[in-house]
Amino acid sequence: ANRDFVLGRPHLDRGVFRVIPEQTTQLTELLTGGIDFMRAIPPAEMGRVEEAQQVETIVYPARSYTYLAWNTRHPLFEDSNVRRALTMAIDRQQIVDALLYGYGRIAVSDVMPFQWMFEDLEPWPYDPERAREVLAEAGWEDTDEDGTIDKDGRPFRFVLETNQGNDLREDIIVIVQSNLERVGIDVQPRLAEWTSLIDRLKRKDFEAAVSGWSVDFKFDPSEVMSCAAIEAKYNYTSFCNPRADSLMQRALTTLDRDAGKPLWDEYQRIIHDEQPYSFLYYLEERIGVNGRVRGVVADARGHLVSVADWWIPESEQGQAPVAVAGSGP
Repeated sequence: ANRDFVLGRPHLDRGVFRVIPEQTTQLTELLTGGIDFMRAIPPAEMGRVEEAQQVETIVYPARSYTYLAWNTRHPLFEDSNVRRALTMAIDRQQIVDALLYGYGRIAVSDVMPFQWMFEDLEPWPYDPERAREVLAEAGWEDTDEDGTIDKDGRPFRFVLETNQGNDLREDIIVIVQSNLERVGIDVQPRLAEWTSLIDRLKRKDFEAAVSGWSVDFKFDPSEVMSCAAIEAKYNYTSFCNPRADSLMQRALTTLDRDAGKPLWDEYQRIIHDEQPYSFLYYLEERIGVNGRVRGVVADARGHLVSVADWWIPESEQGQAPVAVAGSGP
């Protein structure tokens, strides 16, 4: 504890961080009192933790969203109508319910709900029939009756990839493959080594990919969504909309929030309409805390935001300091 801490001396004398690589071991330690705090409880295990009398759970918004990126330079994805149809063909609520066990919400843009400029737009609905109609209007129909829609002799077939070792994203690809098959699209899954995938995303050497962004509190989409960023690293989709560029630049230099909010609202509507990404979900983080530790709160700032206020009743104090689990390297 730092006696000179600007907000006063923290209540706890010290905390110990234990590196426990396996989540199952972390969970066992939490439930048996070996540790006092665990972050990133697997969604499937939240019910079990909530039933434990000695553990309390806290759910708070993460600073990240997961997306399916479309390479807009690719002939299959250059039409925003097609990209919207693809989004409508993907059951994103199923992803939230089945894979996240409800600990998330469907995403609508690259702005996070905790950011002041967030516009709570209506997500594109899961509507495979309407998706088929939009695709047909764009010229994509199953002319040879082989089950896959085509246009000018080209089947709607593409590789959808993500990083290997991420079970959640691998499961997302399975759901997307099944969903798009229903509208006549042939998705070919591919798992790639992480650094290789990121390198090809930066070089725009991909067709479609599932990944995610972690964001800061200051929202600045210029490196990800601006025309100027296409030749740089992070505009993976090669998205370019001059009106969106103008709005983001004006909003970023507007100090008055009341004046800036309408600019950000219009920007988000453009991104929502253009769908360079199919925005999948905003994640909710999940932590477990031993009941002896009081004063624990968490929000988008992080799981340790209130650590200076944590305390333990004298009757429950012992020799052991607060133990916090962390993932291994």
